[in-house]
Amino acid sequence: MDIRVYDRPGRDVVSIDWTGEQGLAAGAAAWEDVEVQIGEKTMYVTAPWRFYSVSRNTHVEERTSGSTTAIEASHSYQGTYPAMLHYRMSPANVSVLADQPADQHIWWNRTYVVRNRSVPATPLPSSIVATQNTKPTYLYDQFAGVLKSTDQVTGESVTAEASDVWGLPVDTSASVTRYRESELTVTVNQSAGTAEVFLTSATGLPLPGRTITFDGAAVERVTTGADGRATVDVTGTIVRAHFAGDHWRDSRPTYYLDAHGYGVSQTAFVGGATGVLGYLSAAISNAVIFVEWLVFGIFALLWMRFMRESL
Repeated sequence: MDIRVYDRPGRDVVSIDWTGEQGLAAGAAAWEDVEVQIGEKTMYVTAPWRFYSVSRNTHVEERTSGSTTAIEASHSYQGTYPAMLHYRMSPANVSVLADQPADQHIWWNRTYVVRNRSVPATPLPSSIVATQNTKPTYLYDQFAGVLKSTDQVTGESVTAEASDVWGLPVDTSASVTRYRESELTVTVNQSAGTAEVFLTSATGLPLPGRTITFDGAAVERVTTGADGRATVDVTGTIVRAHFAGDHWRDSRPTYYLDAHGYGVSQTAFVGGATGVLGYLSAAISNAVIFVEWLVFGIFALLWMRFMRESL
């Protein structure tokens, strides 16, 4: 079992990969519990196995001094013949729990699974009431999601352990991939009517092959080149650029967090009456009106106080 944690502030991704046979065959890995500790956060992945009894005989004979009666074997005929039973088992579907420390909230958002196959519903005698066995149970090669919390800390230690249905340890490896900060700058070329974006690491290393999305540009998205740059035509007063961050499923030597950048087109600023100038004008007007009303309100309160004291 391989457990990988992608360390991000407040949104750690936990991915669990299983190898080997997980079904009901002899020698299969009947794993049941996985515990992952990320700093002060603890999550549990469980696949509780259901145990139910199935008669090993086709029927049971009840004999008296005068007759013999054949009774079909069942789950447990009125609890009379428990010695005639043996056990079969089937895994329940995977579920995830997280501890809730008093000083923070933690919740799990499942986002990605890779199904291996499914264990079909087990045909049981009609005398057995076990509705949970009427649906297939899915087995996974990978089960992953985002462990969200109010804890924005990164660089935490990561440990993990797993056990099987008998409480014995399962071979488990744990690793962590830590995301790094990125920076996104937007430079507007006024004469050309274009904007250039430059995506780098916090240390200035260009980040190629990343998708940048835009507002206020002629295209919605572009991909940075080998130098971490890309150029778009400007269509609005303000150009907003956004890098969503590297997806954890992408194969990269280093993963980077999201970043935003803004640029202002002076051409649109001058030519657009409803552009930034209009917004600034409206903001100044609103500020003046607010101050006027504030002064009027203070004056009214002082006047009312003065009138009460005069009376």
